[in-house]
Amino acid sequence: MTNKNSEFTQILKKLKGARFYWADLHIHTPAWHGFKLPSGARTTDEKWKTEFALEYIRKAQENGISILGITEHNDVSWVDYVRNAAAGTGIKVFPGFEITTKSGADGIHILCLFDPDITKDILDGLLSNFGLLPNQRFYDDGSPKVVTKDLEEIIEAVKKQGGICIAAHVSSDNGLLAKTEGQIRVDLFTNPDLLAVEIPEGREALGSFEKKAISNELDNYKRRFPIACINSSDAKSINEIGMRKTLIKISSFTVEGLRVAFLDWQSRIRLQDELPKQPLRFSKILAVKWEGGFLNNVGIHFNDNLNCIIGGKGTGKSTVVETIRYVFEEKVKASEIEKQYNAILKEVFRSGSKVSVLIEAHHPAPKRYIIERIYPQLPVIKEEDGTIRGDLKPNDIFKIEVYGQKEIYEISKDRQFLFALLDRFVGDRLDSLKEEQKELLSTLEENKADLLRLQRSISLAEEKIADAPSLEEKIKTYRETGIQESLREKRQYAKEEQLLQRSREKLEQFSDLLKHFKGEIDLDASFLLQADKDELPNKNILHRAREIIESLSKAIGKSTREMEDSLQSAIEKYQGAEVLQKWQELNRKQNERYAKILRSLQDKFKTVDPDELVRLEQKVEQLKLIRQEKEKYDLQYEELEKQRNNLLISLQNNRSQAYRTREQVMNELNEKLNGALRVRLRYQGEKQEFMKRLKQLKSGLREEQLDRIIKSDDFSVLEFTRALRAGADSLVQKYRIPSASTETLCRSISQEELYSLETFEIPTTAIIELNLGSKEAPNFKNIGDLSVGQKCTALLTLILLENPYPLVVDQPEDDLDNTFIVNDIVNRLRREKEHRQFIITTHNANIPVLGDAELIIPLEATADQANVEEGLCGSIDDELVKEIVKKVLEGGREAFEIRKEKYGI
Repeated sequence: MTNKNSEFTQILKKLKGARFYWADLHIHTPAWHGFKLPSGARTTDEKWKTEFALEYIRKAQENGISILGITEHNDVSWVDYVRNAAAGTGIKVFPGFEITTKSGADGIHILCLFDPDITKDILDGLLSNFGLLPNQRFYDDGSPKVVTKDLEEIIEAVKKQGGICIAAHVSSDNGLLAKTEGQIRVDLFTNPDLLAVEIPEGREALGSFEKKAISNELDNYKRRFPIACINSSDAKSINEIGMRKTLIKISSFTVEGLRVAFLDWQSRIRLQDELPKQPLRFSKILAVKWEGGFLNNVGIHFNDNLNCIIGGKGTGKSTVVETIRYVFEEKVKASEIEKQYNAILKEVFRSGSKVSVLIEAHHPAPKRYIIERIYPQLPVIKEEDGTIRGDLKPNDIFKIEVYGQKEIYEISKDRQFLFALLDRFVGDRLDSLKEEQKELLSTLEENKADLLRLQRSISLAEEKIADAPSLEEKIKTYRETGIQESLREKRQYAKEEQLLQRSREKLEQFSDLLKHFKGEIDLDASFLLQADKDELPNKNILHRAREIIESLSKAIGKSTREMEDSLQSAIEKYQGAEVLQKWQELNRKQNERYAKILRSLQDKFKTVDPDELVRLEQKVEQLKLIRQEKEKYDLQYEELEKQRNNLLISLQNNRSQAYRTREQVMNELNEKLNGALRVRLRYQGEKQEFMKRLKQLKSGLREEQLDRIIKSDDFSVLEFTRALRAGADSLVQKYRIPSASTETLCRSISQEELYSLETFEIPTTAIIELNLGSKEAPNFKNIGDLSVGQKCTALLTLILLENPYPLVVDQPEDDLDNTFIVNDIVNRLRREKEHRQFIITTHNANIPVLGDAELIIPLEATADQANVEEGLCGSIDDELVKEIVKKVLEGGREAFEIRKEKYGI
């Protein structure tokens, strides 16, 4: 990655705090008589020792080991060889030894580890102090001698020297739990300075006694906190190195780093048997850099887990959050926060400044992108190789949740957001139902358009047909004069003219359909040529698919041309001597005969207009055709109404099923919340939204009347619109409101508005309740009735829950009670941070300290420039980081006291 994107090269070289490393803390060396050496080994040859130590390290690398504990029985002679071989490889070597104390029947084996830079001479002197003098540390058969001190004296001496002790293979030979008994075993096991025990596999694989002892389930063996367990290879050959190993989270490769990991093992130690079968995958912000503005030249290499940005007021913490929001085009969730967001961009980030983020999207497979944004322009997305992806927006490839200062409190007042917050736990379970609803609504829109079109056609037809009685009465009057027979030929020609007109319309309609068909048809199969370009394995099948489509395309093209030719021939024949020209000539002669008859009739009937009779009969014939069309429209309308009713029922069922799915998810969520919160849904509970919609239509109903409608026991949108369609009397009977009001309502809502009302979805109500009691004696209170701090407590509990996308929060503690932070928030952070990336700015020490933040990032600032204090970034297993936390954050020293009380650290 660094080769492809030089802009992030230097940032990615920065340490990013604590992370898990594979460790094997129990390794033997050729100094042990039982160590299996390769043939031709020369254990007294310095060059051979140096080369063998290099093989030692290569084997560790091969097995992914980053931390090695060199723990030979009563010997430290190989420490420097291995340590020198590891230089520059990234493997950290913790020197030490394994000794046998005089406690127990056959002695107890203890691993003693020290800082990587301790000298071999100090270690050698320590062995001598334990009664193991040089050249007197082994029996004649090569087995190690027992030290002259008991286990508690050993642990104390190692601690004074800055080391730590681990009880080796506790459940087997020379193991603390296997080879001691009674009060001696109790005292040794409960020694608070014994930081860990080595077990062969997972905790569940232990025997009953050992499992209960390490789980703190035995009163006599109860420690203040359960002891850490590790797996190690106890390697006695080079091939055994790393065969059993432990993941240890650490940022400071020191004994203090190990000590913190062992004391906080729930957060920092993972045994092989405890790892998930599938690796955890979630999206991450890998790095961010700023150019220009208050954060000019600041770059941060973020940790995958919990990142805490700390610093005094005005050091740029909020600017970090809001510019991250800005680059992802993430909208502010509360209008009250919009002002502070825009002010930071305009006044602190400033026009022309640029923020760039390197991200890793996790789905469908891990992939990296760079997103850049210059204020006030749009974001630019790049591939790893720098290719600009103008077709993508940030939300297309990466999701993120961002909450600014006080934003959580503001959104706690927004009922729709509460529902959206809960709905994110539904994930993709509603995808098929959402797609079905989308199709139903689209079909209903088409149905509405067809119904409205038919209604207009029917209304127009009815208007025209309404003239028929008066026209027929006039024709009757003319008939009584006896002139009708004289005009018989003219009337017949008029009918023929109408029929020929309809024939011409049929040809025109077919011409339009053929043009539309040609425009819509798409049988281009060139996309299948990709099979050759990509060298796909079944390209012969894809070739055949292309041949079939191309053959069809040719056939349809031929048929289309034939239809065009046939149509053109038909039009020419129709307009030529066979039809239209022939009829027009006959009609011309008929008109000459008609003119003579007309002159004769006008002389005979001075007050009668024979031409009008012809026109009236033509009009009546037209109205007969219109009446036939209307009957067809009526049938179509009836069918569309049936179709619409079925679609509306399907839509209602779809929404009901979606609710039941959400309800099931809420039940699962309540189990995860474990009594801290309770979430429920009320189906279509936000009925006031429908009332607002009716008000917009200016229905004329008073608010109490609208309220009576939506609060009726059996109210549903579908039933209401059916009653509305049935008329005022139906509304009176169903909702008990005055007839004058229902008549006004019926008049005020158009047919088009009624169709829109039918598909209106009343939002489901999200009910969030905080338990103000205990799990055993719960006292749940609705979020609307809670204090500011309690509201934020409830929402933050939900926001912190599982999600594969990063969460960025600016000072969440502002509206929270500190007791809740200590007892709840940090526990949730500790649980969730392995499944999700958190970036939190804070001035409360409890979040980074008790939450065991993997990366603490201190910001400092002058009047016009913020900076990251690079040498002080890291985790609290680093003494320098501890000091900056105590110095900068509110309650820093108290937080470490609470941590000591809670975790023994």
